[in-house]
Amino acid sequence: MYSISRFSKLTRLSPRMLRHYDKIGLLKPETTDTMNNYRYYSDLQIATAMEIIKLKKYDFSLEEIKKILNNDDMFLKKMIKEKINVINESITVKTDILEEMEIYLQEGIESMTSETPYSILYGTVQEQYVIKKNCSISIDEIDTVIDEIFDYALQNKLFPVNTPAISFIGEDFNDDALDVEIFVPIKSNSFGKFDGIHKIQSHKIVSTIHIGNYESIGLAYLAIEKWLAKSNFTPTGFTYEIYLRSTESLVSETDYVTQVCYEVN
Repeated sequence: MYSISRFSKLTRLSPRMLRHYDKIGLLKPETTDTMNNYRYYSDLQIATAMEIIKLKKYDFSLEEIKKILNNDDMFLKKMIKEKINVINESITVKTDILEEMEIYLQEGIESMTSETPYSILYGTVQEQYVIKKNCSISIDEIDTVIDEIFDYALQNKLFPVNTPAISFIGEDFNDDALDVEIFVPIKSNSFGKFDGIHKIQSHKIVSTIHIGNYESIGLAYLAIEKWLAKSNFTPTGFTYEIYLRSTESLVSETDYVTQVCYEVN
């Protein structure tokens, strides 16, 4: 039997993701110690974890993977055929994008940046409770800190929501030393009972959705700031990113989904 830590290293699935898989019934541990709630996994479950990773690579959702694991090979073949059709449609879209890029090469970089691809959204974020941690860390340590916050929340039954957010509060962006505030929303109203729990007041935001890796996320900020310059809203200076799909999703960086938010008056 393997502890969750050892199983995580063998399968390259984070403890946070394994706990999530347990919660939704996708990959439950072979046994759980009733005294301390420690999870233990068997040899056979390594193969199941590898199958999950492979199916994620094929772009199946967790709900689809759960159905596949609970059915026979005929069902798997049916699902793969359907996915092939979806991928072929995606290839068609990508081909169109490649043709568009070829046009940019011919017409110059100005044609690529002349129009913003971002839709600007305005709305209200309702009051919510979060676990917040302020720290100065490298960009490579962010996932580790988020995992630690999730572990703390789960251990104290605070019911974390899998959409962490980060506010970059430093004036400069340095990969090796980022000043950040990390927020993990929780469903439990335990304000004042545990360390690190804060209440985020309801506030207005202007935001946009960035799809892709983080190298080009600055374009999303630029789109919002251009929009704000023409609007009647005044930014408060508080900006943050909500990671709707990121590293824990086991998807390509080109499929990351991030909501960039500006608090406004």
